[in-house]
Amino acid sequence: MDAHSLREIQQLVEAALARHGTAGELVVDEQTISLVGHGPTAVVQAGHLCARWSNLPFVERQRECGLIARALSRQRRTVSPEVRPKRAGPIGLVAGLALALALTAGAFYAFGNIDEPVSTEPVAAAIDPVTAELEATEREREARAERVCNATRARIARGGTVGPSDAEGWVVELALLWTASERAAESLADFVAVSEPQRARIVWRGAPELAELVGPRTRVDIRREALPEATAPQFQELRLTLHGEYVLPYFREAERIKLIRFSHALAEKHSAMLGALYARCATGTSHHMGAWFLGTSPGIAASALLYYMGARAQPPLLPKELLSTREDVALEPAFALDTLLDRTRHLNRQDVASGIGALDGMVAGPATFTTLGFPFVDSDRALRASHQLSRLLTTPEAASR
Repeated sequence: MDAHSLREIQQLVEAALARHGTAGELVVDEQTISLVGHGPTAVVQAGHLCARWSNLPFVERQRECGLIARALSRQRRTVSPEVRPKRAGPIGLVAGLALALALTAGAFYAFGNIDEPVSTEPVAAAIDPVTAELEATEREREARAERVCNATRARIARGGTVGPSDAEGWVVELALLWTASERAAESLADFVAVSEPQRARIVWRGAPELAELVGPRTRVDIRREALPEATAPQFQELRLTLHGEYVLPYFREAERIKLIRFSHALAEKHSAMLGALYARCATGTSHHMGAWFLGTSPGIAASALLYYMGARAQPPLLPKELLSTREDVALEPAFALDTLLDRTRHLNRQDVASGIGALDGMVAGPATFTTLGFPFVDSDRALRASHQLSRLLTTPEAASR
């Protein structure tokens, strides 16, 4: 974070402290904000704010700095000033005597009534007001992120285009899939470095700009999952969920290609059968913005688009008979994928291109490693293309093949 931004944070927090009537000198760095002098030192963690500062509008910056100022002021007040004992006057002596008698009576009652159960429940520890304030701030941030994502999703449905200011509340996912008999990706060491179980950071040398991204919520969650059929797994899926600063390149037209190259290289090295790169709200499961889809044939690439977009929309954009055998279940993943692969087997490159071309979808690569791509503008194009492409599966010609 540059010095100008740190100075801006300092000025906004100082202004908020003045409104609280709290004196002291403010020391700001990329991880903490400290209030020193004119009382005990107060310290608040600020890494979460510094990581998002450049993407926040001014009103949000003021609000966040106001919350930090309030936390510093409350932390100051938790340390009570030393109180000098006063000499007890006649009224104080009487009050003290009354208190002593009351305590003695209480003790007599407690020991005299031995049949009364004595509570052994531990007294709840007082919550650190600074911790409580930060937890409340985090809850507010999560609620605001969900609102931002829902508002962006609604705008996307109307054909809108996203930008960096819309990234809050979103995650980006790369999903790769193999059949159960194939050898799935075992080691991802060339692409991500695992920092703790199921969590990692990007280290791929093909995009050093991604590897340099840091932040308190910047991470890659790794999930491996078998997609079961009625009796045995039919497919195995690897899903990388990108959080924090890794999400921002997806929302910048000039930078999204870095995530696409990362996805392409990982899929190619591990010979994935199909794959998809898309974005969704962090608190939901529906897929909203698709950028890149992969298949080992044009038909399988079409299945990737249909499965990860049309089948995962809310409501689904594909006919019910393609998605589930049960009335009470909207999507049976293995059944849906198997059905789509069967229905798209006959599609060639020209069929797929005609199915997505009206929405500027592009077909690229050799037949054995076909990719589908969609432009940055009108961010719901992949979603609409999946609906358009599904019509090729329900035509009389498709049904007769």
